[in-house]
Amino acid sequence: MGHFNKTIIIIIILLGFLASVVQGQNYRDQKKLIRLKPNNLLVFGQILTPSDEPISGASISLFDPPGAKIIETIPVDDLGEFLFTLEKGKTFGLIIEKEGFFPYYSQFTVPTDLEEEWEKSIQLPDGLQNRYKLLFPFKSNDPANPEIINEIANTLSGFSKLEVWIPEEIDSLFPLRINRIKNILLEAGIESHRLYIGIPPGNADQVIHLQMISENTLDDQNDTAGTEENTSEDPVTPDKWTLQFVASKNKLQSSSLKGIINYKVFHGKDGFYRYTYGIYNSKKESEAGKALLKSKGFSQPFAKKIEDLQKL
Repeated sequence: MGHFNKTIIIIIILLGFLASVVQGQNYRDQKKLIRLKPNNLLVFGQILTPSDEPISGASISLFDPPGAKIIETIPVDDLGEFLFTLEKGKTFGLIIEKEGFFPYYSQFTVPTDLEEEWEKSIQLPDGLQNRYKLLFPFKSNDPANPEIINEIANTLSGFSKLEVWIPEEIDSLFPLRINRIKNILLEAGIESHRLYIGIPPGNADQVIHLQMISENTLDDQNDTAGTEENTSEDPVTPDKWTLQFVASKNKLQSSSLKGIINYKVFHGKDGFYRYTYGIYNSKKESEAGKALLKSKGFSQPFAKKIEDLQKL
């Protein structure tokens, strides 16, 4: 009988432990379970809002500056905390994203003089938007909402470490529009080296995400219905071809797309979000787009007909 009671107690303890795991992640408890590899360190910390409150509902991505790629993305736990196991002496970046906040980038080198754990908490600065959208009339190099650039310039003037990140767009007007933005910022006294194109800057503490869109792209996005998201200026018709480069059960954060903006998302009945790039007249034409996707780290893009994706 005593053995039976002990068994019940053990089961109750296990159920209690599983319930706590289901309710939410707790990185403080996970630290106790990790066995470190040689020359590794637990990097643990809390993300705080400008008012010193723990942030909730945010994601934090581990970024490799030398390789210019995101290694891993995790959610913060219920206490706004994060946990990574990293090699001592190596340099990493953290990209923090949350609705209502701008993507925040912080770079650091893992200490070599600590044995097991390094606590690194981060407080987000006040007074910055999470994202700006700069709207261009069709086939124009001058923004339709120049007040956005003026607002960014004023913000940059007040924060010397703040930089601007513009993800690269595959658009013939993109280089001309970039030059126009640079000229406007230069006229406002903002140094051109604070503007980064393509990947997030590897040496900034604070980053504004500026997205450049054309008016017809905006119209496409507003008219998009349920199962298909369109951020490309190219018309979608069933007989066209495209390149699928990612399929995921969960909708991806923009940081996971590595600066690719002109993409489409097809949400299938099987639950998968399929991310595609480019619209082509034939499968052979689609080969031209593979080089760009591979340069961004998507190693196996493949051609697919639009009508096949719409049927999934």
